[in-house]
Amino acid sequence: MFMRNKIIYILILNVLLSFPDCEHGNPNWEQSYESVPFDNEFNATISAVQIFIDGVEQTGGKLAAFGEDGIISALDSDGSTFFPPGENYVYELSVWSNQVTGEIMTFKYYDEDNDFVIDLNQTYIFTSNDIVGDGFSPYELTGTTTDCDFQGSNHFSDVVDTTGVSQLIILSNSISNLDVGDQIGIFDYNGLLSEGEECEDLLGEVLVGAGEWNQSQLEIVAWSHIDYCDFNGPQFPGFIENNPIKLKIWDESELTEYEAFFTITEGSMNFQEISYVVIDEICDINNISENECDCNGNILDDCGICGGNGTDEDDDGICDDIDECIGQFDECGVCNGEGPMHQCWDGEIVCDPIECSSSNFPAPDLFTFNQSLSQAFYFINQVTIENINIENEDWLGAFNGDICVGSRKWDTNMCTNGICDIGVMGYDGSDATEGYMLNGQFPTFKLFDSSENIYYNAIPSDNFPFVNGGLFVIDNINQSDYYCNNNPSCSGCIDINACNYDSSALIEDTCYYFESDLLQPFNNEVILLGDLPGGTMNFEWSNINQSCYEEELNYNIQIFDSNNQTIFSQLTQENNISISYSDLNINEGAINLYSWNILIDDIPLSDIFSFSIDATMMNVIDNKVDNFKIYQNYPNPFNPLTCIEFEIFSFDFIQINIYDVEGNLIDNLASNYYNPGNHKIYWNANSNSSGIYFYEISNSNNFIRKKMMFIK
Repeated sequence: MFMRNKIIYILILNVLLSFPDCEHGNPNWEQSYESVPFDNEFNATISAVQIFIDGVEQTGGKLAAFGEDGIISALDSDGSTFFPPGENYVYELSVWSNQVTGEIMTFKYYDEDNDFVIDLNQTYIFTSNDIVGDGFSPYELTGTTTDCDFQGSNHFSDVVDTTGVSQLIILSNSISNLDVGDQIGIFDYNGLLSEGEECEDLLGEVLVGAGEWNQSQLEIVAWSHIDYCDFNGPQFPGFIENNPIKLKIWDESELTEYEAFFTITEGSMNFQEISYVVIDEICDINNISENECDCNGNILDDCGICGGNGTDEDDDGICDDIDECIGQFDECGVCNGEGPMHQCWDGEIVCDPIECSSSNFPAPDLFTFNQSLSQAFYFINQVTIENINIENEDWLGAFNGDICVGSRKWDTNMCTNGICDIGVMGYDGSDATEGYMLNGQFPTFKLFDSSENIYYNAIPSDNFPFVNGGLFVIDNINQSDYYCNNNPSCSGCIDINACNYDSSALIEDTCYYFESDLLQPFNNEVILLGDLPGGTMNFEWSNINQSCYEEELNYNIQIFDSNNQTIFSQLTQENNISISYSDLNINEGAINLYSWNILIDDIPLSDIFSFSIDATMMNVIDNKVDNFKIYQNYPNPFNPLTCIEFEIFSFDFIQINIYDVEGNLIDNLASNYYNPGNHKIYWNANSNSSGIYFYEISNSNNFIRKKMMFIK
């Protein structure tokens, strides 16, 4: 019986942006079926039919076929039969007609559990002695209950068309003040009204979903707007994300409409794409006091949560427990920061030394400091190394102990009369200036020879104690006997890890470390998330000159996010390390910016390199591929079965894969050649955990990936 022995002629009617009708009550089809064979001459067999309502396979009810005269031509009144080899439920129809071929037949399905009849989407062109479908490849019939929620006055019947982007609104069976037949409308009072190619951006009240109460759990799909105007496409009306959810109730017995308040047990009071809301109570808005937000007398907390106890200390509309910054971000993106505090050689103040231009490069590593409200200025007539004037690329730094409190690139061409000054910063009470000069303290000085990459301690010919607002003149500053060069025998540092270590030295401030070069990732490299093998990322840098050291060194790798916050730090004696990309706090669906460097004993050994990880491919939505198209799955969200529909424009080899949010392959749904046309495939996610998944269709040249949500 389960064999296909003829060419099947099936007319598929694609119903776009509309839904079939639905009627309530048992149709009693058994009575008219008995006379069918006697009134018709020709017969065909639809030997295996699979029915999907809202994407869910049906396992009972009744299926009937109707001729063009509206009379029943066939009926399966006993419900479906499970076909184990095909792992599906099938219906059987013996179809009768007075025409040898050509009569267009329609199908209806009676849902006994919900007591309504659904018009199915497909039609069948009758052919005498035809055999359609088998247990392994049944003939699929589909329908939707969207319009089944409406009966009686059809009060909320003008719902926006489906856009494929939705939120599920679940009305719990705990709701007690609704009667059977009452209708519920889901509204966005400030949703998108525009429809078509005009892109008028009109906003106003929009009905985005509706349903009829039958005293059991009611699930209503609310449809979001879609705006393709930036891509020269149309607008489709619907709710706008983060707008408040509004409910209206139609009292069927009183023929009265009223706005309603509601309480929830799951989700948010606002529209959110790919999520769901569980409503457990509804009440008349007229019975709610002005300051209340639900039927139980609750009020909104500072975070906008009904009955919550959250706080919003900085009044920015973000609850403190999830607020990234309780306060304000400064110009540098630092929460409650003090703004730009790094000085370039010409005095420009920036957030990060790397922001200094090529002609305004940052100070050497040891010469960086923060700006202070307390300052004094030391004018120096002459700065020398071995009694020779330093060059324009060399630097002078002022210190309080080992803390740099001011520095300047010593380009006398830019100073009045060739006499330059160095601003010395004092402690102004802020954390950024902790350890800076106090009134009465004497600054010390260091020199940096840029051509030789050498630091020197420097001795002023005379010195003056720091006074806020003070102006002082020093005749000469020259290097001291303590310096460091590329000779490991140079002296003056008590740090055993430094190239100029000297066991007899008393001055630590002259320590110098050889530079280390960063090798990978290279500067400004863009890394695709899928290119990270095994979910790890390798970092490598050059070893510093080991001849300078008496023991193995511990390199410290530091990685910073786009806000210059340290997100990873680890010591290692190797010049490479492998880091799990999960340690990088990658934001899926976005381009993530990072920087990194290498230190020893908190002293930077390297420049700072930048790189980025592109995770946008995890959220690809691209329907501009020429040879195939994939549609949004339905239902979405789903549990546990969803339908994925795609269209092939030419004979091609197609693969369909399922991925999780980390890019791991979860399931392969298809790997085969397909003829041109529309195709459907179903995914049962029952063995997987709830969450967001991606489905991808691909051929040898292109792919399209879309997002869906599974809710158990």
